[in-house]
Amino acid sequence: MTHQTSAKKRNELKLRLAKAFDEKIQMLSPDLQEVLLDDIVTAFESRMTVLNRANISMHCINEVTEDVELETIQT
Repeated sequence: MTHQTSAKKRNELKLRLAKAFDEKIQMLSPDLQEVLLDDIVTAFESRMTVLNRANISMHCINEVTEDVELETIQT
């Protein structure tokens, strides 16, 4: 399950990031700004994929443990 966005959404995100980081990335050439913004978007998409997988896994674990009655065994 990947969480990659469409090219249009990806470009919109890059534009928003360019505005947010405007002053910070001005010292870079336009080509390097593009590379940096693309890397940030890729990292964001990857992180979202990992977090969504973890969230789904935790949801499945919670469903299983809710159905199981746990008991403590003393030894």
